[in-house]
Amino acid sequence: MKYGLSAPLFAMMLIFSSATTANPTPDLVPVRHPQGKESVDNKVFSVVEQEPNYVGGISKFYEFLGRNMHYPAAAKEKNIQGKVFLTFIVEADGRLTHIKILRDIGYRCGKEAARVLAISTKWNPGVQNGRKVRVQYNVPVTFALEKK
Repeated sequence: MKYGLSAPLFAMMLIFSSATTANPTPDLVPVRHPQGKESVDNKVFSVVEQEPNYVGGISKFYEFLGRNMHYPAAAKEKNIQGKVFLTFIVEADGRLTHIKILRDIGYRCGKEAARVLAISTKWNPGVQNGRKVRVQYNVPVTFALEKK
């Protein structure tokens, strides 16, 4: 009976631990023009027809992170490992803005991941109804030390 209950419990824990919210931040609401029409230029989408992506694909993005990421010395000393979750907006021109740390493991790991995202080259923007739009994007960054 213990084994029968542990599998569903494990599945629920996995689902809850990987869930993230994709709510736009309050300062990113659509702009109203005097005519009363809403502009989609400032609207931040969380789901679009064509997702934004790093030029060359996600594997190239993680290569870029690996080349530019410096493991914080304090985290290395304390053997700190884990995942940092970041959110950012891919603008209609491909720039990354509003980079925020959602979940951090401490010892400056989140700040290092945010620093590297800030120096990223432009992405291919998201597309909705044939137009390039702003899209909120979440990404996990794993900090792992080599085993000796």
